[in-house]
Amino acid sequence: MHVLLPGVNVKRVLLSGASSGIGKVAAEYLSHKGYEVVSIGRTAVEGIENICVDFSLVPDAGQLQAAFSKQAPFDAFINCAGLLPGKDFRDYTPELQTELFNINVFTPVALIDYLTANDCLNGKAAIILFSSISAYKGSFDDFYAASKGAINALIKSLALKLAPAYRVVGIAPGMTERTRMTDELVEGRFEHNLKLIPAGQAVQPEEIVHLLEYVIEHGSSMVGNVIDINGGQYLR
Repeated sequence: MHVLLPGVNVKRVLLSGASSGIGKVAAEYLSHKGYEVVSIGRTAVEGIENICVDFSLVPDAGQLQAAFSKQAPFDAFINCAGLLPGKDFRDYTPELQTELFNINVFTPVALIDYLTANDCLNGKAAIILFSSISAYKGSFDDFYAASKGAINALIKSLALKLAPAYRVVGIAPGMTERTRMTDELVEGRFEHNLKLIPAGQAVQPEEIVHLLEYVIEHGSSMVGNVIDINGGQYLR
C-alpha cells in the first residue's frame, strides 16, 4: 500500500478498460502510486470505485450526468477500453461494425465531450487515448485498424480544439504481452512475430503504464502526440 504524506494532493484518474489487459495493469500501478483511480465501464473492478457505462451503447448526456453528478474533477482520463474481434472485414456483420466503433471511437468521444463541457476535468488534465500500431501498419482485422486510424485523427483534432485547457495525447503500442493481441494468437504466431521486432521482445504492459504516468506528471508540452512504443516493429 502506497502511503501519502500529509498535505500531498491526490490526483484522480478516470480509467476505462480497467478489468483486463493494459487497463488492469494501469489501475493496479496507479493505485499503488497513490492515485485515486475510478474505473468506468461495464465490468466492475474490485478494490476501486466504479462508474457503470456500457461502451457498446453510446451514452447520452442524461446518462453521463447521472454517472458523474457526485464525482469530483479528474486530473486525467485514460481510455484503455477497446474491442479487437480479430476478424476479416468480410466476416463482420453490421451489428459488429457498430459495436466496434461504439466501443473504440464513439463512446470515448461522448465521454470527452461531456467531461470537458461540464467541468469534470481539472485544468491541464491529460486525456490519453489508445491507438495501435494497426493504425499505421494495417491489420488482419480491417475495421479494428480503421477504428484506430479514426482515433489518431481525433487526437490531432481534439488536441487543437481543447488546448490549452486540456492535453490530448495518444499512445500506439505494438505487440504487447498479456493482452488479447498476444493471448489469442494461434500457436507459433507469437514466436514468428517476435522475430520481426528489432528489440527482440514484445512490449510489456508495465512499460506502457510508466509512459502513462509520465504523460500525466511531466508531459505538459505533449499536445496531439501519438507516441509509438513497439520495439521498432513499425518506424515512422
